Amino acid sequence: MAQSVASAMERVNMRLKNLLKSLPSVEVQGSKEIDILNITANSHLVVPGSLFLAKRGSVFDGPKYGCAAVSSGAVCLLADLYDRPLQITQ
Repeated sequence: MAQSVASAMERVNMRLKNLLKSLPSVEVQGSKEIDILNITANSHLVVPGSLFLAKRGSVFDGPKYGCAAVSSGAVCLLADLYDRPLQITQ
């Protein structure tokens, strides 16, 4: 179990603006001056400081879990569309 959790969550400790340097075409709504502590696509693994990958996959529809991720402490969402009601950097 611990191994699957580790593979579903990537620990980082970096400012969002530094993570985005290699992705010049990304549009950001909100501040780039936030600290990202980890990155995950699993809303159950979101902890305060997380960047949640709210992307549609072959099994799950990540955008459906955006509210849950924010409630668990996500400080940023990576999504295809901006979800204004969430009031979080996207």
